[in-house]
Order: sequence, then structure tokens, then C-alpha cells
Amino acid sequence: MSNNSNPNSFRLGVFILAGIGVLLAIILIFGSGQIFKKSFYVETYMKQSVNGLDAGAAVRFRGVKIGQVTLIGLSGDIYEKDLPFHDRREYVVVRMQIFGDKVNENQISEFVKNNLRAREVYGYYGRKLCGV
Repeated sequence: MSNNSNPNSFRLGVFILAGIGVLLAIILIFGSGQIFKKSFYVETYMKQSVNGLDAGAAVRFRGVKIGQVTLIGLSGDIYEKDLPFHDRREYVVVRMQIFGDKVNENQISEFVKNNLRAREVYGYYGRKLCGV
């Protein structure tokens, strides 16, 4: 009886290991390996409309993609939930993930001291992106 169950158990084990391997490959392919990239987050606040700027849009510094927009929201909804609606500030929060292989936190803080500011710009075909 044990001779009949061993081949089936072996096949089941191989099938499960193959499934796990395929799942890991899919995660790495669709994640573009960004799970293992070193990155950090920065925020900017905009008073004007960000119509057309979406999460996932590219963040570019002098034309080079250095990150992506991860969150767009209202400052009152994120930081001032306890205040009445008419007392909240009317800023749009744009949170960006900056990939550490392009630029590091020290460089960004030095650029900000030298008046680096984020702004939304139109890319090719009218698609908006965040330029710094």
C-alpha cells in the first residue's frame, strides 16, 4: 500500500513546488523587481489643480525618471481629520516614491535647500507627470 502512495505524494510535492516557483516568477516580472529596490518617499503640497496627474505617474528630474507618484489626496483628509471641514487647508498632497539607485535622500535635501520644487508638467501625448 505504501508503494502506491509514494509516487502520488512525490508528484504532489513537485506540483506544489513548481506552483510556488511560478508564483514567485510572476511577482518578480510584474513587480519589475521594485520589491528589492532601495527607495524613500517625499511629499509636496500643491495649491493648484492636479487634474490629470494620477498615482503611478513618473517623477522626473531633468528628464530622467527617478520615481513615481504613489498617492494624491487632500491635506485635510490626510492630516487634519479632527478639524471641521471649513477650517481645513486646501492643499493637494502628492506623495512620491524616489528610487535610491538614481538619487539619495541627502541629495534631495540639498536640492530642496537650493530651492528645488516639484511641479506637474505635460509629458508626451498630453500625459501629466511630476517634474522636480
